[in-house]
Amino acid sequence: DACPGTEKDGFCSEGGVIVAPKNSDTDIVAGPVKRKDPSSNNVAQPLPLADPDYIWCSNGQPKLEPMVRKPADKPLTGPNAVNPDVPQPGPVPPVPPIAGLTGPPQCTAEAMEAKICDKTGKSLLNIHCATWRDLRKSKSVNEQMRFLAKCMGQDCQQSIDSLTAMGGKGNFCRFRDELGLCYTYREAQIWCGEHASNPLCQGGDGGASWAIPPVGTAASVAVTEWTPKVDAVLEAPGAAADASDETKRAGAKYGCACLKNCQCTPSNCWCATEKDRTLFGSDPAGNLKAMAATATISPSKAKQCACTCGGILGA
Repeated sequence: DACPGTEKDGFCSEGGVIVAPKNSDTDIVAGPVKRKDPSSNNVAQPLPLADPDYIWCSNGQPKLEPMVRKPADKPLTGPNAVNPDVPQPGPVPPVPPIAGLTGPPQCTAEAMEAKICDKTGKSLLNIHCATWRDLRKSKSVNEQMRFLAKCMGQDCQQSIDSLTAMGGKGNFCRFRDELGLCYTYREAQIWCGEHASNPLCQGGDGGASWAIPPVGTAASVAVTEWTPKVDAVLEAPGAAADASDETKRAGAKYGCACLKNCQCTPSNCWCATEKDRTLFGSDPAGNLKAMAATATISPSKAKQCACTCGGILGA
């Protein structure tokens, strides 16, 4: 039982290499050190890999001090030793998403190249739509509605500009971001048409009837079915939570309505044809509908749009 070298944790070493067990509870074998476990009928059990006192030399013998991995013909020494014969843990798997929590789709390098979004992750939109998205919370109730009406006017124009899209010059307005605002670039609309199941495209897909080929299936721009946003919400602090008028409080919903191929001021409207007096969207107060009924016919108003949101004209 005499130890010829240094004793550590019940093991006897000579020159740092264990040469004999000090008692009958431990076996030295070629390969991992194993310690007999009385609780399991003295069946030898592997020592835990995390134990820094039991690390392996390249010859299969245990050593009591830390080691680092070196070529097989050299000894292992240092604090970061790894036994090349023992499988090492793999990479830590990503943390799964928390059930019930969702967020907007993430911008990817491919989506940025397609002009869906920029390097900050924001959707690339028409200028008035970007203004409404970024500044609406700081605007008054009427200004929130007016900026959204101007945004809808631009999206509306984009939808009917697809009249020239077959020739490679126009745009489309089928695919929108999570706020329901059209991706402004032709490349983005075509990319989404080819990747309609992508989360950046799928959630805001108005449907194939919203655009002519190659983005949609409408027979002509005259029968495309783009419609304005009807589920907008007033935001604080621009909209007060305790406003006396419930329709002007933060959280109150409002919708938009548009006239395609028309242009309006607060007192007059002009439309390209009689048919263009048809209203699209939500106009519960009937303000835009009343203006459309008396609109002057003017063919020069083709490809123009007039929109209201919450009854406020985007002019």
